[in-house]
Amino acid sequence: MAILFIFGEPNNDGLYSLNGTPFFIPLIFSLIMTVRLESRLGVTVGNSTVGLKGIPMIRQNRKLTLRQPYKRYLLDPIDMFFWIPRVITINNTKKIKELIIYGPKQ
Repeated sequence: MAILFIFGEPNNDGLYSLNGTPFFIPLIFSLIMTVRLESRLGVTVGNSTVGLKGIPMIRQNRKLTLRQPYKRYLLDPIDMFFWIPRVITINNTKKIKELIIYGPKQ
């Protein structure tokens, strides 16, 4: 938000927009934060709150390289695009409805 108010330009509706080079500042910041945190610590901020940790499938040392989180970050827009159909599909399956109505089987 600070970047938007500092570098943004107000329009006729009273909203701000980023044009030109300042548009890339939040993208670069999120890229650095996401990729660097995940490659160094193995977790992003969101994953650490729920106890998830990224590990490579092939390597023995179980530590991420800088390239692995970067590739995952580049594929995030595709993953986010299919999020809504996934939620609709999950909510409309018979098994999930039984789980919601009757609870987990013991």
